[in-house]
Amino acid sequence: MFFVVNQNALTFSDVVDQLKYTRYRNGNMDGYTSRLHYTSEWIIDNVKKWVVKDLTKELGSKPFPVKVGFMSTNPQYYPQLVAEPTLTRKIQGIEEHINAQKHWYIPNAQVKDIESKLQTGDIIAIATNKTGLDYSHTGMIIKNAKGMALFLHASSGKKRVYLDKRISSYLSESSTSIGISVSRPIDPNHETDETDEPDPPFEEAEDS
Repeated sequence: MFFVVNQNALTFSDVVDQLKYTRYRNGNMDGYTSRLHYTSEWIIDNVKKWVVKDLTKELGSKPFPVKVGFMSTNPQYYPQLVAEPTLTRKIQGIEEHINAQKHWYIPNAQVKDIESKLQTGDIIAIATNKTGLDYSHTGMIIKNAKGMALFLHASSGKKRVYLDKRISSYLSESSTSIGISVSRPIDPNHETDETDEPDPPFEEAEDS
């Protein structure tokens, strides 16, 4: 949905198409395992598709040792995996591929220092220390008249989309949140040529 936020005169069909493009690997909806279930892969895939630019590293970050595996180790929580157990092995392979990449995040203690560099519309992924997961929540930055970077998100407590406090303050209230990654939507009308290449979406992790 972030890809279409700045576009005008879109039909419902257009929105559905754009949602599929951002939500599925390489923009192709081909069964349950083609969906981008983990936010870390969503970022990588949508950088490759010119939907967003990953700003995390340039804002001042540290390596994020992603070790996803929650889905394959807990298939009982996913009706599709219960109905078709052979998909669990495919999910495990996807998780292994995600874990083989290098990822970046801005630790909680540094977020306040970079808030002034955030813009309205920046997509925030909240990194977590929960076993088997990469990120626990996502939302969007809204800059108010005072220049404060407020966090707009679907609040489980409020049961609605809610414009919350500053992102740094929001993080300080969670014991499982360790930092953020920042993605900025790219203008869909942006024209490129053969020499105008995006930054590499990820780096291969070195063998230990």
